Amino acid sequence: MELINHHMHTLASDGKHTPLEMAEEALKRGLNFICFTDHNHRIYAVPFSKPLSESHLNEIKEAQKKFKGKLDISLGIEIDWTEEHQEIFKKQISEHNFDFILGSVHLLNDGTEYFGVNYAPEVFSEKVKKLGIKKIVHEYYHQVRLLAKSKLFDCLAHFDLIKNFNVDSSFFDEQDNFYREEVLKTLDEIKKNNLCIEINTSGIIYRCKAMFPSFWILEEAHKRNIPITIGADAHWKERIDAGLLEAYDLARKAGYKEILKFKNRKAIKVKFAKTDFPRKLQTSHKENFENSSKKTGIIQNSLK
Repeated sequence: MELINHHMHTLASDGKHTPLEMAEEALKRGLNFICFTDHNHRIYAVPFSKPLSESHLNEIKEAQKKFKGKLDISLGIEIDWTEEHQEIFKKQISEHNFDFILGSVHLLNDGTEYFGVNYAPEVFSEKVKKLGIKKIVHEYYHQVRLLAKSKLFDCLAHFDLIKNFNVDSSFFDEQDNFYREEVLKTLDEIKKNNLCIEINTSGIIYRCKAMFPSFWILEEAHKRNIPITIGADAHWKERIDAGLLEAYDLARKAGYKEILKFKNRKAIKVKFAKTDFPRKLQTSHKENFENSSKKTGIIQNSLK
């Protein structure tokens, strides 16, 4: 079975390493496929700046050439959705021959300004006091549904990022009717528009201490035959394989027998092997995950 990481960042956006350094680490840790998905802007702000430089694209081409036959490398981009900037996104997508377009919702507009759903807990708390959590949850999933309807994307990143600061259900219970209704409505829209979702392992080192999406959402996605891929959302090379094997296990438990990888905007099915990765490798990856978290520090305030 191929070990895939379909979500990672480099110095081209908010990552800490070059494409070549990330690729070298991926090969060292036994990955078979990676996809670079740098953000479509360098700083979280609106309006958006031009995404990727020619030098960055050349670095990826260099890595593809260097590791040909050893590591499969795709070029992607993560576009941070805001409703009013679809024409900008279309232009950004048309500028390069991307293999994969990943869409995400990090920013919401409260009518006067944008705020991040996962950047600063104090800001999020203030917005909850001002707007109410039901309104924020509704707006978040409303924007995810608009993202799906736009048909610009191949995959949705970190489906339930809105839970990032919901430690111990401090803002809402995921089993509350209003929350479940928003989630299920969103899954139906994703299915209708043939979008893939990812299991994103990065939540484990953030406030929520859980992967995206929650397991019950993954099960609901499987019921609807919504395809999945897997990404570590790695911003530094030590996290290149963090949580990947655990994500494969979650996918199996939810009923999945395959995941997707993308080339030239086309989905390629990768079936799970009859046998899992060796347990020794599982342990090794778990240790790498925990050690990288200790080395770099637990990032509490953001998921970039």
